[in-house]
Amino acid sequence: MRKIYILLFVWLIFNTVYAQNKPFAIKGNTPLHLNDSSVMLFTFCKDEVMTIDTAVITDGKFYFEGASWEEEFSILTTGNYPYTVRSARLVLEPGTINVYLDKVSSIHGTPLNDTYQGYLSGIAMRGELLKKIENKKLNNLPADSLEKELDKYPVYSEFAKNNIGNVLGKEMFREYCEAMWYGEFLEIYELADEQLRAEVKISACYEKKIENKRNDEEKKKLEGSQILDFLLNTPDGKLKKLSDYLVDSEYVIFDFWASWCAPCVRDFKYLKEIYAKYKAKGVEIVGVSFDTKEKEWKNAIKKHELIWPQLSNLDGGVDIMQAYFMPGIPFTVVVNKEGTIVFIGYPAQYLIQLMDYVLE
Repeated sequence: MRKIYILLFVWLIFNTVYAQNKPFAIKGNTPLHLNDSSVMLFTFCKDEVMTIDTAVITDGKFYFEGASWEEEFSILTTGNYPYTVRSARLVLEPGTINVYLDKVSSIHGTPLNDTYQGYLSGIAMRGELLKKIENKKLNNLPADSLEKELDKYPVYSEFAKNNIGNVLGKEMFREYCEAMWYGEFLEIYELADEQLRAEVKISACYEKKIENKRNDEEKKKLEGSQILDFLLNTPDGKLKKLSDYLVDSEYVIFDFWASWCAPCVRDFKYLKEIYAKYKAKGVEIVGVSFDTKEKEWKNAIKKHELIWPQLSNLDGGVDIMQAYFMPGIPFTVVVNKEGTIVFIGYPAQYLIQLMDYVLE
C-alpha cells in the first residue's frame, strides 16, 4: 500500500509540472547539404545558458521536443566559424513550431512565433524601403509616396509596447531600452510589470531616461535666451569667443563634435549641405570639438574637409556640456545675430528643414 501511495505522489508531481510546462515540438528543415550536421538548441534564464540540446540533421530535417519555456528567447544554431553559422531566435511555447534554418531563417506555427516572424519580415521590408528612399533622395527624386509606406512596417519601440505583456515585448524592451528616446521608454516602462521594471538593466536605464528628460526640459528653456559664451582656441592658437562669430552672420550653427564620435562624422554631410546652400545667405557654421588630443582634432578637420571655423580647448568639453544640458554629441545650437538661441539639440539632418523654415 505504501508503494502505491509513493507512485501516486510521483504521478501527481509529474502531472503538475507537466501541466505548468506544456510540451513544445520543433520540426525543422534545412538545405540538404547540411545533412549530418548538428543543430543546437540553447535556452536561457536571466541571460545565462540554462540548457543545451542537440539534434542531427537527416534528410534535411531535425527535431526537438521538451517542456515549454516562455520567459526568454531560445536560440537554434548550426555551423561554426569559419564556416557559415545559421541561427534563429524563437519562443519555446506549447505546440508545434516549424522552422526553416538557413542563412535567412523563418519560424511559424505557434502564436508568439508567428507574431515575431511577422515583425522580422516587416523590419526587413522597412529596411529595403529605406534604401529606396535614400536612393531617391541622392538622385534628387521625390520620395513622398515611399515615405508614407513606412507607416505600414513596425519599429522596435512600437512592437515592444504592443507586446510588453509577453516574452516578445519584454525581450525587445531589454534589447533596445538604451537606444530608445526617453518618451518611448517611459511609456513602455509604465506598461511593464514590476518584475521587469526591477531588472538591473531596466532600472538603470530608467534613471538615465529620467535624467535625459530633465536635461531636455532644461535645455528647451534655453531657446529664446542669450547664448552661453565660452572662450576657446582656434587650430592656429588664437582665442575666440562663441559670440565673436555672430558679428557678420544672420545665423550661426554651433556643431559640437569629436573625432572619435562616429555619429558626429556622419553629420558632416548634412552640415556641408547646409553650408553650401546657405553660406551666401549669412549662415555660418562653427565646429566646437570635445577632443583632448590636438593631433587627432586637427587630423579630423583635414580628413573630413571641414572648411568652416573650428574651436576647441582640448579639455573634453565638460563645462560646455553642463551649460547646454547636452546628453552627448553630436549636438547643435543655432543662434541668430542678436545672440538669441533659436534651436537647440536638433540633429544636423533636421537642421536643413529648420533653416529652410527660417530663411525661405
